[in-house]
Amino acid sequence: MLAFAVLLAAPTIFPHAAHAEYLEYTFSAQNFTNENGTAYNDPLFSDQSEKIRSLLLRAEQLFDPQNPQSDVARINAAPAGEKTVVDPFTLRLFLAAKNAYEVTSGAFNPTLYPLTKLWGFSSDNATNYRTPRPEPSAEQIQALLAFTNFSLVEIDVATCTVTKPQTEMQFDFGGIAKGFLLDELSASFPKNANALLTIMSSSMLLGQKYDGSSFRPYKMAVTDPRASHNVPLVLSAQNAFLSTSGDYERYYIYQNQRYSHVLNAKTGKPAACGVMSATAVASSGALSDALSTALCTLPLAEGKNLVAALGASALLICENYEYYLFGDIVVEEGNRISPSYRTPYKKGETLPETIIPYIAKKSNAKTYIVLGVIALVAAAAGIAFYKGKNK
Repeated sequence: MLAFAVLLAAPTIFPHAAHAEYLEYTFSAQNFTNENGTAYNDPLFSDQSEKIRSLLLRAEQLFDPQNPQSDVARINAAPAGEKTVVDPFTLRLFLAAKNAYEVTSGAFNPTLYPLTKLWGFSSDNATNYRTPRPEPSAEQIQALLAFTNFSLVEIDVATCTVTKPQTEMQFDFGGIAKGFLLDELSASFPKNANALLTIMSSSMLLGQKYDGSSFRPYKMAVTDPRASHNVPLVLSAQNAFLSTSGDYERYYIYQNQRYSHVLNAKTGKPAACGVMSATAVASSGALSDALSTALCTLPLAEGKNLVAALGASALLICENYEYYLFGDIVVEEGNRISPSYRTPYKKGETLPETIIPYIAKKSNAKTYIVLGVIALVAAAAGIAFYKGKNK
């Protein structure tokens, strides 16, 4: 099932939030205007909303690996070498995923589904995401890594079939489906329209936002990875697609170590490069979605080079409580809903080879007791000294 948590949203509240089964989306009339900034009439807005909902429902029916009748589930269950006929919609998803796999050199990989299940992050285990548990064995991980070479998958456009090289290979497109759907939907909007459409953690920013007197870039709030009620940064963008991935929705803590659902395609383990969240801005939804996932698994220098090679931009928030900007991207400090919580994020000027996690200074009752005792002893000593001096 394609179930995602909202990692990114516009700072204003959307009055027309809706959902198509598990794929929630937001699309507001106030952010759907023509080239003059005039809002489109209700019939056109309603028609566009229905197109969005219908496409997302179709995606659920075809892409959900937990639905035995879906195209993805049927491919997952097929034996090696069997040509599985799929819907053209599904075939386009596979082609988009293949392109993303190639341009990220495999950092984005939709064949990690067996490993996702092994680590307990598949949607059928949703109630246990946060349950502490030990790592799977190295032997289990290596055995499943043998079935993750997506370049061996045959995608035949002429026959609309997908053929996998190994029976054990299975797919999950949660890391690209949202952006792919935005690409599919973008063609349905009127020419020269301005529109903001968000599907879970991915957004399509058509044109600019009209504020009543002039046009300006959209301002998108980026969630604090360690305090979701706060918005430490606000990103400005226009005529682009934007996606966020992070380690703070599906994860668990075991022996003081965080394990998230974002897996490193090379190790088969949860990403551990120190990136808490990555927001990618690109010219296509599928690319922004896949790139945000890939950036959570790469060292900073590697990620920066990848972003540059793709002509994209990115904002990375890391465990050292610094953020890094790659490419042409504009970010400003956001508003913290909880004033007492001051997240010390600052802009990183140089890229560290290794990210050392920031450890906040915490006060506790024991500290206050010790300090109180020291203060009392000091006060008593002062009083005794004063009395002795004045005898």
